[in-house]
Amino acid sequence: MMVEPRLTLKDFLTEAEIHKMTQLWIEKTSTLQFHIDAVDALKPAMPRINERLGQENDVAFLAYAIEWVMIEVDDEHKRKKKQRRGGGY
Repeated sequence: MMVEPRLTLKDFLTEAEIHKMTQLWIEKTSTLQFHIDAVDALKPAMPRINERLGQENDVAFLAYAIEWVMIEVDDEHKRKKKQRRGGGY
């Protein structure tokens, strides 16, 4: 069985773009608003992102993938914070 390598945001976003996505996530009023703003922010970079990833990508899909990463990071921070307070999982 062949396993596809995992991508990280750094594989296709610049440091500035990662910072922008993080700011959008922090400032979001909803996940829908994050997605709309992320799509708008990613659109100009799509030719470079597609070249970097070696394939044509859908900007909306990438925005959802970045949203998933942000949710996972938030969840991990919440788990660690709870553990530090002695709450376990």
